Amino acid sequence: MSLEERLDERAKSCEIFSNPIRSLIALTIHHIKDASWAEIKNNIEKIIGPLNPNTLSFHLTRLIESKLVKKIGTAEQPRYISTDKNDEEIRVKLGSELIVILQERLDN
Repeated sequence: MSLEERLDERAKSCEIFSNPIRSLIALTIHHIKDASWAEIKNNIEKIIGPLNPNTLSFHLTRLIESKLVKKIGTAEQPRYISTDKNDEEIRVKLGSELIVILQERLDN
């Protein structure tokens, strides 16, 4: 991979976490490991309150396109899992303290 390609990839991965809701969705999927759309939405709403379904769908799509989240299951019952890339990017870019805070908030 060339320098330019690496720089472009890094810029895209930084951009993906530039939105706080998208970061929270990535963190939530990282925490749950294997979640339905409803589980993701319910957990996010525990933290920020009501979330427009279109907003969740938009950000999930962005996370899938960036290969941080993978959509599995059937078309009727999709599930979302955190990829190794997502787990690594969360630790590097968002930090382990956010993981701990989120775990505490979701587990209560």
